[in-house]
Amino acid sequence: MKFLKNTLLPILILLTAVITILKFFKKPINKLSEIGSTISTDEANFIAQSLYNAMYNFGTDEAKIFDLLSNLTKPNFNKIYNSFGTKYYNEETGSYGNPLLDDNLDLWGWLNSELTGDEIKELMLLNPVIFT
Repeated sequence: MKFLKNTLLPILILLTAVITILKFFKKPINKLSEIGSTISTDEANFIAQSLYNAMYNFGTDEAKIFDLLSNLTKPNFNKIYNSFGTKYYNEETGSYGNPLLDDNLDLWGWLNSELTGDEIKELMLLNPVIFT
């Protein structure tokens, strides 16, 4: 019990403080204009989460990403981008990263990390408006 009180508790308090400070300094994304969007906030959240799920962990579901992004208008894409926000990304695992060690990326950062150059070109052909 003494070990928990004298050693583990201060470590947990310090770790909590560090995580709180890191969240405070989390890189804010530049919000994109959603004027003209025809999807609801719930739909944007669902698509953003589906994109994340297609990129999370080992392997990327490129077909799912292309399907989700292929027919979007620019305002609808912007709403999804804003909903995605930023998430820490681990280059080695291609998954959610560690706030202490990894980059905090927006949707474009995740897409550029998960898709090859040829896949980005394919996405540009499928829906060039999201790149403007």
